[in-house]
Amino acid sequence: MTVLAIQRALLGLGYDPGPLDNIMGPLTQKAIKAFQSDKGLQVDGIVGPITTAALNFAIATTTTTSTTSGDDDDGTETATITATDDDGIEGVPPTTVTIEEPLPPPATSAGLSFLEQTNALLPWLPNSLATIYANVWAENADTDLALAAVRADTGYDDLLPGNRRPDGTFRMTEAEYFSTVDSFNRTLAQINLNPEVFRSMFVRAIEGEVSAREFQDRVTNAYTNILVNLPQVRSFYANEYNTDLTDESIIASVLSPEIGEQVLNRRILSSQIGGSAALRGFDLGLNEAGRLAAAGLNQGTSAQFFATAARALPALRGFAQRFNEGTFDLAEFTEGNVFGDPKVNAKIERLFALEAGSFNSQRGVTTGQRVGQRRGVAVR
Repeated sequence: MTVLAIQRALLGLGYDPGPLDNIMGPLTQKAIKAFQSDKGLQVDGIVGPITTAALNFAIATTTTTSTTSGDDDDGTETATITATDDDGIEGVPPTTVTIEEPLPPPATSAGLSFLEQTNALLPWLPNSLATIYANVWAENADTDLALAAVRADTGYDDLLPGNRRPDGTFRMTEAEYFSTVDSFNRTLAQINLNPEVFRSMFVRAIEGEVSAREFQDRVTNAYTNILVNLPQVRSFYANEYNTDLTDESIIASVLSPEIGEQVLNRRILSSQIGGSAALRGFDLGLNEAGRLAAAGLNQGTSAQFFATAARALPALRGFAQRFNEGTFDLAEFTEGNVFGDPKVNAKIERLFALEAGSFNSQRGVTTGQRVGQRRGVAVR
């Protein structure tokens, strides 16, 4: 969307972008920021994908008639949309807005063109909801009915958690919702935190009607205070819980008590799993212990697992050397028995089969008995 198209769109929506001169001057910037503020978007004066989509949607939902025209002065094919000011703002007459992108063609079979239009107007809408919107729009030629169908869908609250109030009203429009979440994501990414682990925090912020700007201010202030005290916090965890936390883990823990509890519990459990390994003579790093904790092992099952490993590994090492299969260590045993690596499990089966074939007559031990011994503990 060119600056001129942005200016025309803003003017049609009741904002004052100044002269329609295709120049991003201070009045146009002011109008963009006012629009972004009204829609709950990140107020930065930049017309990126989210703001563009919000402008397109705002124009489409105030459209009363539409006609196609020929080439604009600059040779660009345009679509002219006549938009009215629904709020009746004094001094702003109905305005003709020219957008320099062509409108999609009329609907064809299966509502395909309506889906294309929906994806263009509402690019942030999840596919399942976009399909519902397009189908209802195609059938009824009514965007209000299409939006109502989207909001009535059973999957809406899973895709936009926190947006629906207990009384059935909505905290923000869908464009505002996804713009807000996008802003939350960028705020956390700027301090090297993975936004995916903060989803419950996002939902609480939305339910508390925390704006993108307020969220950014909260995170920035917390981050600044944490940085000052990082050495002391790291020392506290090391002394009290005998565990070392990364800077990112400490920051995440302070920002979200829920994450803090998860991080601390996982670290304590990892230390316990490492202790179980040490009792059986294995030197297990904290990261590997964390992987086992994430796979579902606890203090009890890890003790069983390492006991089984202590019994099985000497034999597996011997088989591997005897049949020129390299070596066999705890890491390989773990990948097969805990994480189900098919190549490792195939190697274990092969080693026991080779051993059984060579010594079955002397020892009277079946392959099934041997395999049963090595699988003496369920770890998942």
